[in-house]
Amino acid sequence: MTVKRPVLLLFLLLAAAPARAQGQGAAPDFDRLLARAMELHQAGDLLGAVDGYKAALALQPDRADALSNLGAAYVKLGKYDNAIEQYQQALAIDPGNSAIRLNLGLAYYKAARLTEAMETFQAVVAADPGNKQAALLLGDTLLQNGRFQQVIEVLTPHQEQFASDLAFAYVLGTALLRTGERVRAQVYLDRIFSAGDSGFSRKSPGPKFTNIGSA
Repeated sequence: MTVKRPVLLLFLLLAAAPARAQGQGAAPDFDRLLARAMELHQAGDLLGAVDGYKAALALQPDRADALSNLGAAYVKLGKYDNAIEQYQQALAIDPGNSAIRLNLGLAYYKAARLTEAMETFQAVVAADPGNKQAALLLGDTLLQNGRFQQVIEVLTPHQEQFASDLAFAYVLGTALLRTGERVRAQVYLDRIFSAGDSGFSRKSPGPKFTNIGSA
């Protein structure tokens, strides 16, 4: 049985707003430059946003929020290597930040560096087992790397969270099919056949602005 592969429905990863300026006592020029860069970013002026983030970081190069937002702008521009560099620098400053690490994984994913994406998503899930977006992305990268049993182990605990998610049904259903569990696989693949092509988004995963310091 073959199933047309849908592009993942990852709209939940795209909903966050730009990171707020952080740090009490920060230089007023930095705050002004960062705020302006985020305004340009939200308005779709990505080149202007990049210049703004760089100008702000020239004043305070150790700000993980500005580095991460610069990375998000680079991803939108298709400059994945630049984005990865910014996220790595941000994580060196704030290594426990799962949002930044997830964005790093997305940059690897967009760059088709699937092994690195997989390892990054594994780190996010290890630190935050309840992060369903990271779990789905990890499942997809494991699937693309042919690690079908691991897909099942990662995604099965999230069945209730993804009860109506067709991307989840595709990834888990395909892994089950590849491991010979045809009866279980059919339950998930039937969801896709029932939905038809209209059930899938053609958009690929995208970056999100980090939301450092917010709930």
